[in-house]
Amino acid sequence: MVQSKKILVPNDFSVRPLLLLKKIIESNPGQNYHIMLLHGIYPPDTISGMLYYSKVRFIKEMESEEFVKSRNLLKSKYQSRITAMYSEVITSDRRYALNTFLKVSGIEEIYLADGLKFKFSGENSFNIIPLLKKASVPVKVVPVESIFDEQGSSFEESSGLSLSGLTKALINPYDGRAAML
Repeated sequence: MVQSKKILVPNDFSVRPLLLLKKIIESNPGQNYHIMLLHGIYPPDTISGMLYYSKVRFIKEMESEEFVKSRNLLKSKYQSRITAMYSEVITSDRRYALNTFLKVSGIEEIYLADGLKFKFSGENSFNIIPLLKKASVPVKVVPVESIFDEQGSSFEESSGLSLSGLTKALINPYDGRAAML
């Protein structure tokens, strides 16, 4: 049995990180993955905010219906290769905190998309990409062009990524018809 590699991918709760995951999974056919989708958020700065802060609630609020459907589609297509996939948050933009987080979580590799602009749109969200580049675990950078070229479209055409875009990327042609796996 193939042991799962524990990887981390930045998450802005759009289809972008899922397309990156699709590329990662397809480029390593014999590897299974335990996937953490990481989002950076500053903790609340008020007493009442701290009292009622919930990581689980924050993630549920950020995950749009489109993101959840796309994630479930990816998980079902690669169910034999994905042992786990979940969203997580980090509440510090300090390198020491990140490295401790990575060690405790058992992350083996971080994957980033070169040139792909993530949109960290949460009220207290921050861009974790510069922080991840300085991490204590290996960081692999996947060129954006290689993610979108396989779909037959350019990055500019794919900048409005959606569920339909991911669905097209995950559907395999079969005898002239589309068949979902």
